[in-house]
Amino acid sequence: MLAAFEAERTGWDVVLKPRQVYFTTWELVRDIHYFLTRPNANVVVICQTVDEDVVVKEIARRIEVMLGLDLPEEYRIKARAGLLGKHPELDVYAKSETEWRFGSARLSVRDAGGTKKSAEAKHRGPTIHRLHITELSSFAYADETWKSLLETVPKSNPHAEIVIESTARGAAGRFYRLYQDAKKGASSFKAHFFRWLSHREYRLPLEPGETIRAETPREKEMVKKYRASAEQVKWYRAKCADAVSQDVVDQEYPIDEETCWLSAGRLYLHKERIKELLTLTRDPVRIEDLPSSVPDPAMKYELRIWKEPHARDTYVVIADPSEGVVGGDPCAAAIYHRATGEHVASIHGLWRTHEFAALLDKIGRRYNNALLVVERVNHGHAVLNALLRLEIREDEETKRPPYPNVYHDEDGKPGWKTGQVPRSTAMENFEESVRLGTWSSPDRDALVEMQKFIINEDGKPEAAPGEHDDRVLVHVIGWKILSVPIPRKPGTGNGGSRYGGGDGRGFY
Repeated sequence: MLAAFEAERTGWDVVLKPRQVYFTTWELVRDIHYFLTRPNANVVVICQTVDEDVVVKEIARRIEVMLGLDLPEEYRIKARAGLLGKHPELDVYAKSETEWRFGSARLSVRDAGGTKKSAEAKHRGPTIHRLHITELSSFAYADETWKSLLETVPKSNPHAEIVIESTARGAAGRFYRLYQDAKKGASSFKAHFFRWLSHREYRLPLEPGETIRAETPREKEMVKKYRASAEQVKWYRAKCADAVSQDVVDQEYPIDEETCWLSAGRLYLHKERIKELLTLTRDPVRIEDLPSSVPDPAMKYELRIWKEPHARDTYVVIADPSEGVVGGDPCAAAIYHRATGEHVASIHGLWRTHEFAALLDKIGRRYNNALLVVERVNHGHAVLNALLRLEIREDEETKRPPYPNVYHDEDGKPGWKTGQVPRSTAMENFEESVRLGTWSSPDRDALVEMQKFIINEDGKPEAAPGEHDDRVLVHVIGWKILSVPIPRKPGTGNGGSRYGGGDGRGFY
């Protein structure tokens, strides 16, 4: 694990790690090396604030042991203990219990700050050349600490370094946002993830004749996806038995980058069922990059296909448009097989309303002129207008007529009629289907977003702070559409009724 990190580190790194894998100690070694090899270097280690500076003292003790300053000089040299025992010519001395000097260079350990005021003020000072932050997810005032530290490390210095290493805590907070931004490529940092399965010590030997078989969905995923050994499954099973819950184990000893984040707030959807579905996800059979005039480096513009359209089968496309501006909410769509309710494809990215309409037109026709359902709210009106009234260009010279199969709600108007009552009903319908196991999806990204869909303090279901819910809403609306007969467009006959002969999903 450490060798892999050394090969990948950039100097601006954020690391999501399992508990007790010696990562902090490894970075302390680099802190000391930087301190000793760069004249005038200012190396700072920041750790969480605990009563009586317990963590600061422990970090400082490790540095003292590595240097050999925990021993009398005569004994240290005689026993060749620590770095200074092997190299007594290095004139390193302790200025205090938490600060060391070597010529003009200095190395210090600080706590993050126990109050908002101290977190904002205590780290402002001289330029820092290497900044090492450990367990940022546990900082009480992480945002304030981060703001006071960031400007002290000059990005213009090619030798400046920042490393942030921490276990997961919750799907919110500074460490979570730093890691997610780095993972998306939306910041200067590079994200690194190391699962506990990569650490050799996390295993329990089998007794003579003992056999271990994967039983739970999580254990089966470990074996199938990550080739976990029987000894590792035994260790994980024992850890879960000792812990308060499996959630705690998945947080402290992550197996993937998604399930280790515990959402801040009460989840709206059934937590255990979503976690089970995450273990059953699979890669798309094909991923197509989609063009857009809205460039956002943090966004992927993709059509992800799990099943290609089959001739004569019917499909439903559910779309959630957005304004289409950089940094704004994404656009999303989910494609379902009408008869089986199977989720077969997903669209996600950032497009202006006319671009998204053209994209939906193209994908809808590809899926046998699928029923195209657009939420009738805000930017949805512009998308519907483009689909119904405007001729969409297929290329520079060819136009095609308006889309032939746009969903009309019970009021006879195009689009899914949003509002508090229809939305609440659709939410309740979807929540029940998830809880009872009726609904499923192979789309890991959608399920991850559902893990962060919470009930706020006012009792309203919504995305957790800083998160999006577009992938959730297309499935909420889609499942509601699949649960009822398809309304006919006004004026299509059938005895004056707007409904056809269909009776909802074929699998009900």
